Amino acid sequence: MSLTLGAAAAIGFALALLLMRKKAWPRAVPWLMLIAGLGVAGLLGNLLHRFAGAAERVTGAGTAAVFGVAVPVLLAVVMGAYLFIHLKPKGAPPTRVTAWTALLFPAVLTAVGGAFAGVAAVAEGALGTVGQTVGSLFNDVISGLGA
Repeated sequence: MSLTLGAAAAIGFALALLLMRKKAWPRAVPWLMLIAGLGVAGLLGNLLHRFAGAAERVTGAGTAAVFGVAVPVLLAVVMGAYLFIHLKPKGAPPTRVTAWTALLFPAVLTAVGGAFAGVAAVAEGALGTVGQTVGSLFNDVISGLGA
């Protein structure tokens, strides 16, 4: 038994929705949504990449000339700063917007690409390793109970 990124994303999303509904552990909800976002980053990333491509064709040259960066990169930086402000331990308390921003943030990073493109892949590899370790621990414990 191994915990895949998709399973961790589904569990994180379900727990986040439950905690949001019950208004419990408001600081944990954005973190769970961030984990859920890593699981759906590929799917949402492709959709956002298409949308960002269309938006960049329309506004990319203008914003790149004005701001020095294109719209998707600017969006990723703004979202990252917003999450940092709300997720740091002594930061502002998270809101509902923080949770949904955390869900979309990995997908935006995937769509932006460049230096951010490997974030979801690194997280998937780390989570897969943790899942395998936990799975083998459960197997050892369960097989030890029968002996």
